Amino acid sequence: MLSIILISVFIGLGSAQTVHLPHGHDLQVIIDHGFDRIDTDGNGVLSLAEVSSVASSEDADGDGHITLQEFISFSNRSEEVTTKIFHAYDLDGDGLLPTDHMTAYLDLLDHNNDDIVTKTEFEHFQTKLLQCLFSEHGHTGSHGHAVPCLRHY
Repeated sequence: MLSIILISVFIGLGSAQTVHLPHGHDLQVIIDHGFDRIDTDGNGVLSLAEVSSVASSEDADGDGHITLQEFISFSNRSEEVTTKIFHAYDLDGDGLLPTDHMTAYLDLLDHNNDDIVTKTEFEHFQTKLLQCLFSEHGHTGSHGHAVPCLRHY
């Protein structure tokens, strides 16, 4: 659930009205940078400890939950883009992302279920999520929540 902020790093804005998803090499560079920010030991795989560390950084008040405001502050992106990403991860719609549910996030990333999240798996997940959230025909649930993007991954 956390590398949510990393996803917000991936979005480029063409104008205040339109969100443009980078393509090709530009998208690859952005995703690689996001992976490298989490992979603090540089071993090429993501651990629960590394992902949890980023989640703790986002939880400004240390209450064990990331609020939309904390997420917006940490992401340093437009409120429109960050809100859409936040709601994709807020599957129960309570407005909170628990920092202690990082195992579930790693399970989403670990496409082949070998308990190792490689850069390739990270890239695949992030690209699919961004395409789902920001495609011309993106799927949204009630209140603009992009629920299907994570539920059907």
